[in-house]
Amino acid sequence: MNFFRWLFSVRRRHRAGIRRYEKGGAGVRVLTLFFMLLFCGIAIGLELWSFSAGKENLLVGILVFILAVIFCIAAAEFCLIYAVTAIRMFVWGVADKAAYREQQRRLAETAAAGGMGAEGAGEAQAPKTHRAFDMLLFLLGLVLAIGIVIAFLVVALTLL
Repeated sequence: MNFFRWLFSVRRRHRAGIRRYEKGGAGVRVLTLFFMLLFCGIAIGLELWSFSAGKENLLVGILVFILAVIFCIAAAEFCLIYAVTAIRMFVWGVADKAAYREQQRRLAETAAAGGMGAEGAGEAQAPKTHRAFDMLLFLLGLVLAIGIVIAFLVVALTLL
């Protein structure tokens, strides 16, 4: 029963990966992009292999095609999950940066009103965000999630 809960729960399957993405830096984002592209490539490769294997043995071709369909769905889900995570991290990065700027503006006003120089106003460091990379991953993840399904259907219809 726990297997079916895990199978049909996106949150349970991707929880650790999403946490790793949220806490990680640029390396985790590059690795996520690499896996997105890898999974999409494997799905299309399995589909092409299923048609070539189907010419020799129809049963093997059908089984590999079913595996390719499952892998295509998994790749699309993976890309979509991390695209949503990336846009969420982008929005949080923008909010963090805006909050930091507002805090710095208020500290500068307080320092100016209290007679302190600008040196005493800026103690906090700017938050480290990967907003541009998150937006890139969102766009690429969305394109790959939709594109893998379209590419899968085009290849299947072309090779039939």
